[in-house]
Amino acid sequence: MWMQAPDSLGGITVDRTTYIPDLVRDGKIFFRAADHHVPLIIATGLGFEVCNPPEGTDLPDIPRPDPVRDTAIADSQRDLAQLRATVDQQKTELSQAAAAVSVLRAELDDAKLRALELAQEVVELGTTIVALRELIPTTVLKKYDAERKAAAEGASE
Repeated sequence: MWMQAPDSLGGITVDRTTYIPDLVRDGKIFFRAADHHVPLIIATGLGFEVCNPPEGTDLPDIPRPDPVRDTAIADSQRDLAQLRATVDQQKTELSQAAAAVSVLRAELDDAKLRALELAQEVVELGTTIVALRELIPTTVLKKYDAERKAAAEGASE
């Protein structure tokens, strides 16, 4: 709401809100004040008056307090802060999970390498067995094969 101030006003503070002149025209001082502060300003008895906006002034009135909107803004700001904290926590968890995946990948690579080494050893042992079988007399091999066959048949019964 527009008000006219007494001469030589530098400003006035009401409920920790400071109002300073918005316009000085023809020696008159004009300022805008929140509607709920106007009765307090007039009650000072210093000569403040409510007035219409000065001609040629396009400054809007000070917005009226809107508790619903202000509460919604405060709630939204709180929710936003909580969401940001959640995102930060999830980023931390994601980093930890990525580190765990890297460790598991390294272990998997080591296991694959060990499996390849063991497969190579099996091939080498197979080659050694074939070479050793060539050195064993045939009569011994026949006896060994017959014993192995009998053991297999006994196990299946």
